[in-house]
Amino acid sequence: MTDLNDAKSATNYRKGVAAISHTTRKTVWVRMRDWGTENWDVEASVSGKHLVYADSKYNLTVRDTATGNQLWTKKIGDDWSWTPTVAAGLVFLPGEQLTAVDVETGRTAWTLSPNGRRGFDNPTVIDDVLYAHDYDRGVWAVHVRTGKRIWLNEDPGDGDAPTTFLRAGKTLYGASYMDSGGIFAMEAKTGETRWVYNDSKTPGEPWLVAISGNRLLVTHGYEIYALPAV
Repeated sequence: MTDLNDAKSATNYRKGVAAISHTTRKTVWVRMRDWGTENWDVEASVSGKHLVYADSKYNLTVRDTATGNQLWTKKIGDDWSWTPTVAAGLVFLPGEQLTAVDVETGRTAWTLSPNGRRGFDNPTVIDDVLYAHDYDRGVWAVHVRTGKRIWLNEDPGDGDAPTTFLRAGKTLYGASYMDSGGIFAMEAKTGETRWVYNDSKTPGEPWLVAISGNRLLVTHGYEIYALPAV
């Protein structure tokens, strides 16, 4: 294997991306990445025929999952520390503003300003609605295809805001990354907070939530809880 770490030409390659069959464990394809990229700090998602990943050189790249061929790559701006969110034919990029780009072409479909609030964290898409929190502890609901704000809950509760979301019926549930937040239940239509649960235990550990029937299954550090999905 040729070491091209000091190569100066963009036509030289040094790092690879591979697909491996989960049934046969055989390599399906290997494709070399462009010079100037890194083999660490890569965050990726797969949606249908698209492999989408970002790296610490501020690149966003899309490849065909069947062949590994690169469809396009572009600079993503001010932040790379996120896992790409792909839905409805779009890739959603957090940062100082929320940006949606076409997964087929990389063309910008829309942008959303936080209107004086600090920027956005990783979004979650559920049934054509995008949910994201900002760094001023607000929670946003945004129409996926237009980028129009549906609602903004500027202060969902004490402590850290929820960062991951799931929805059941008319209720949106959120879990905070920091222990100072907890589990949030909000009206999916309006964003109004209904209740917040926090056990005041296990400092420094994130909250995780799943739903089964009429129960929320919640973990916080070493603790696990069943809460009513109401």
